[in-house]
Amino acid sequence: MAIVNFPDINPSTNVNKIGLALCGDRNQCHIGIIYKAEGDEYPFFLHLAWHYVLRNDQNVPNKYIWIDLPLDELNKSVMSQYCKHLAIKNSDGNIPYGFNVEGRFFDKTGSWIGEEGVGLTCATFVLAVFRAMSLPLLKTEEWICRIDDREWQENVIRTLITSGASSDHIHKQRSNIGGARFRPSEVMASATSDYTPIGYIEALNLSEMIIEQLHLYNDKINSG
Repeated sequence: MAIVNFPDINPSTNVNKIGLALCGDRNQCHIGIIYKAEGDEYPFFLHLAWHYVLRNDQNVPNKYIWIDLPLDELNKSVMSQYCKHLAIKNSDGNIPYGFNVEGRFFDKTGSWIGEEGVGLTCATFVLAVFRAMSLPLLKTEEWICRIDDREWQENVIRTLITSGASSDHIHKQRSNIGGARFRPSEVMASATSDYTPIGYIEALNLSEMIIEQLHLYNDKINSG
């Protein structure tokens, strides 16, 4: 099982080509991809921050714990290079926010090919990036809608409205309310397993361990 890294002990600059980073708490987390492609002097942090806000930061803030992904060296190299291309192809931030999961959202060059009205969360963005290269992280068909998923989705819709999202996008995303939500900690769980994709029950169990580690780290930096 992969190690959850605290950046004050093992900084994300030590990532082996590709990994995942997570911040937040049990109520709300955020996840992104750390990658260091061939020729890069330092890793980048690729993440969907919000509606049409794709970030490709030159460092990972210290509030993030991180894990190297359990891929072989060839796939690590392929995915780090793919993330670099994807960041360039979508540098205008053309990726919308929403609750879609199934389907293809990126082609092999990293270009966004999502249909009008679809959108991703920070967690499903990560899933979509790896699925585009035939490296699924989760067995998404096993996920179910949980009691608090709908409330979270409705809150997102309200925030999209206040952020000025188009009425067409809002209408299409409303139709996804009630679908399964993929929590960032569950996507992060795939990086702690010795293999991918992982199923729903395994992801739930591993995500609890990750949340505990995240709380430990939050307490550590807050007490400092």
